[in-house]
Amino acid sequence: MYYKQLNGFRCLFVFLVLIEHLLPHWVYQHLETGSLGVNLFFVLSGFLIGESLLLEKVKTTSIRKSLYNFFAKRTLRIFPLYYLVILLYGLFFTTGNILGWNLLYATNFLLSIHPEMMRPEFAHLWSLCVEEQFYLFFPFLVFFLPFRFIKPFLIIAILSAVCLRFTITAIGIWNYENIAYTLLPACFDCLLGGVALAYLKCFNYDALSNFFKKKYWTKSIIILLLISLLLLKIQSSEVLKITFFRFNSALLGILLIGYSVMVGFSGTLKRLLENKVISYLGKISYGIYLFHPFIKQIYYHLLPVEKLLTVVRYIPKLEFNIYLVHFVLITFLTIIISTISYELYERQFLKLKRFFK
Repeated sequence: MYYKQLNGFRCLFVFLVLIEHLLPHWVYQHLETGSLGVNLFFVLSGFLIGESLLLEKVKTTSIRKSLYNFFAKRTLRIFPLYYLVILLYGLFFTTGNILGWNLLYATNFLLSIHPEMMRPEFAHLWSLCVEEQFYLFFPFLVFFLPFRFIKPFLIIAILSAVCLRFTITAIGIWNYENIAYTLLPACFDCLLGGVALAYLKCFNYDALSNFFKKKYWTKSIIILLLISLLLLKIQSSEVLKITFFRFNSALLGILLIGYSVMVGFSGTLKRLLENKVISYLGKISYGIYLFHPFIKQIYYHLLPVEKLLTVVRYIPKLEFNIYLVHFVLITFLTIIISTISYELYERQFLKLKRFFK
């Protein structure tokens, strides 16, 4: 299924990550936009994968063939670029002594077990590992779990994720921040929240449509959720923040994606989401997300950044906004490389997906 506004959301979500990763640390301390962006990506992935698999479950005559097609298409979308980037960076720069973890999509486990081993340019891979682990188990659950058990499973798993984060944080086990943030079960409220939205769209369409047609209620709840995320960030209780920041992000993602799919945003937001440039950036967002920390490292350590700073000193207004200059340049380089990668490399693999229908 193609939804006109979702590529626009992909673009917005990935730029939330870039804002946190490429601007000074105070941005993370006060806003935590990257965490929000990743959580919203999880909801979006859960919705799209969930809808595809649930519809396939209804019509399939061969579970084996359906699983084969699903994994083939996921492999063509994810593996070629991921492994190319990891191997090329390891060949020309460094593997960080964690090549095996990265190749096995186990970086999130490494962050939970040995966070001291993690180099900054590899840290973002945890979220791709979570998604890949989700893709490995979820199709089997959809195809082999009877329909009557799917809804109870989603509810229990979503609530379990919230309880898991609360328990880990309240007890204060070692490295609880990473464990409660990067392990797959702790992300179920976002991933399966997206699936729950897909389930309602597939099997309770009228009720879901009627809900989202109440535009003012929906938009009011979205605003309240945004406020709640800000309050969770600035209040002092780690237990509350770690427990509910992701859950509230999941609710926000469900409302944003659900409204976009069922009704469609209008006005300025519609023009933004459906803008051709924004939509294209959303289309290449996987590359943007994957590349940007590696490009950041190369930018600061191999490019003549000091010469740039020398030039900037002659422009008084920019001297005080040097981080913004870096942000613009790294983002520009990331977009250029992601575009080249998508057009010349990734698309060659994506064309093969037509053989797996």
